[in-house]
Amino acid sequence: MRTFRDSVNPDAIPLDGISGAIGYANGRFRWTAAETERFTAAGLQTAMVDVDGTAFELASILDVERGDAGPAQAPDWIRKRNAFRGDATVYCDLSTLPAVLAATSRVTGSWWLWLAHYTGHPHIPEVSLPAGVKIMGCQYLSTENYDESCITADGWHRA
Repeated sequence: MRTFRDSVNPDAIPLDGISGAIGYANGRFRWTAAETERFTAAGLQTAMVDVDGTAFELASILDVERGDAGPAQAPDWIRKRNAFRGDATVYCDLSTLPAVLAATSRVTGSWWLWLAHYTGHPHIPEVSLPAGVKIMGCQYLSTENYDESCITADGWHRA
């Protein structure tokens, strides 16, 4: 299991005990190259989030939640990202998951799912998923400064 942290303020993410950080490729809280470099210089992995569905070439994760991309944007984004790099990942919470799965029901091929389920402890929620959809991890902790996720899929975003 790998631990990743994300935040709208990358300087607020403690580096201790993590394998990587997840930043924002676009939107109001877009990380700069210097902010991302803090993590790569420390030997940590980084992955980027697309908050509005327009940056599939810059981010491997589509953020599907209120105020960001909607479930209806997920199918086209997954197709484009998979054609570009083959690593499409959709982030959503458990209450949004049914809408995401309904919207992506005609997507062929595989894609990753990053779930949010805040229990304070690393875990993977038990959910039923269609063929081709693989859970890569779970965001389980939200603090004042950052969120923390357990990444359990060995094949997701390897160094």
